[in-house]
Amino acid sequence: MKSILRRAPKISPEKLTAQDFVNVLDIQDRILFTKDKLIFTYALIKSNDLSLMTPKEQKRLIDDVSRALVIQKKPFKLILLPRSIDITGMLEQLIELKNSTNDPIRLQLIRKEMDFISTFTEREQDTKENACYLVMWEEGQKQSNQNALLKRMDIAIAELQKSGVMVKTLDKPEITFMCILFTIPQYIHGYNDDDLSPSLPTLEDNNNETES
Repeated sequence: MKSILRRAPKISPEKLTAQDFVNVLDIQDRILFTKDKLIFTYALIKSNDLSLMTPKEQKRLIDDVSRALVIQKKPFKLILLPRSIDITGMLEQLIELKNSTNDPIRLQLIRKEMDFISTFTEREQDTKENACYLVMWEEGQKQSNQNALLKRMDIAIAELQKSGVMVKTLDKPEITFMCILFTIPQYIHGYNDDDLSPSLPTLEDNNNETES
């Protein structure tokens, strides 16, 4: 495997492709540093089930989200990446309910729910979702640039949360995982901190190899 830590061509941030985004120099806390002197920060926007909303509620949500982002004075990106749906919390809640009741009818309902979730997770195509990431960046890597970038993201997150949108800022392990999704789209499953290393692998281009 080749190192992913290589210099990307000097191009406008608005025109960066997914591969260019992994021109990583370092990741510290909430900020990704690139070798061409840019810094990035990311937030995960959790999806809302529009099918549960009335048309008026859908329109109001869209208007609120638009207002939350239109106040941004600098460019930003919204990107979609496929990832597995995390159902760990659902299973843990059901196990707690199962252990806290002796009611046979309730136990039967809980077991059926757990069986349904187990069957659901076995159908891999049904356990994926498109995760939406909010991406912001700044030129320059001084502390003042970092503070300005994080302030912009914090303002956007606060405005989105006012609109009822669930948003989570990404830390170092989550940014690393997102970068892996860029370089290896097939890597859609969850991660553990122990699985992540500071280096981001990329696939070797076999077309450039010559036989000895």
